[in-house]
Amino acid sequence: MKIIFSRKGFDLTAGGCPSPILPDGRLVSLPIPDDCGPWRYRDVRLGSESLAQFVEDLSQKQLRGASTMHFDPDLRRDAVPRVRGWRPMFGQGGKARTHLAGHKIGEGDLFLFFGWFREVEKERGRYRFVRGAPHRHILFGWLYVGERWESPFVDPPAWALDHPHLINDYENGSSVFVASAKRPFAAGVFQEFSESLVLTESGAPRSSWLLPRWMHPRGKKSFLSYHGERSRWRSSRMGTHLRTVGRGQEFVLNTAHYPEAGPWANELVRRNSGDPARE
Repeated sequence: MKIIFSRKGFDLTAGGCPSPILPDGRLVSLPIPDDCGPWRYRDVRLGSESLAQFVEDLSQKQLRGASTMHFDPDLRRDAVPRVRGWRPMFGQGGKARTHLAGHKIGEGDLFLFFGWFREVEKERGRYRFVRGAPHRHILFGWLYVGERWESPFVDPPAWALDHPHLINDYENGSSVFVASAKRPFAAGVFQEFSESLVLTESGAPRSSWLLPRWMHPRGKKSFLSYHGERSRWRSSRMGTHLRTVGRGQEFVLNTAHYPEAGPWANELVRRNSGDPARE
């Protein structure tokens, strides 16, 4: 199995602000804007609300509920109306797609999605970021791959037709990773914040991660992709410290060279899967 730390949601150039951690602890990853997206922020439900107010308030109305977005990864069954048979999925194109193909990502591999998050509060009916709250990279969802589809897509199922990578002809094509039908907890979101989901080291910039001790590449046959420079890694009593790269979406770890990785990831999903996307 390979584990992919996959960077998704708002960033400085797309969205311009962090995704929110709500006062009740829910993590809400905000999809990036996309002029070609089939969905609008107001279409996507979060309980009794939509994403519209979050993007309007937190972007200071740079984005509107009517703005279209790139709704990917698509992990929550109740986010939008579904066609029978729907399964969670995630698409990728361009250099990131090529990177995943080079690592032969497919059935049995695990995506762990992370993004830029910050705590918010609601004041006079509007959301705002909590003054002094840290900016952190936090894991917000997962997907165990059951199938990988490659463009051009031939007769895709009806439940997949509203996915952005099936609608749009992205440069150099697309790969779509569909959640396994064999696992009861194949994909979903970590709706409730937990310290076990935080990648960023306490008190550090969000790109500085504190990872388990076994993730240090010293003496290993491979390293977390994009992070081959030894100067990025440091060990301490606390664990393994990593200065992550500013660019790159998909960071791949080969569990064949890190035997602790599979049990760690599976347990992390098991303990935090409060909203599995199941049939």
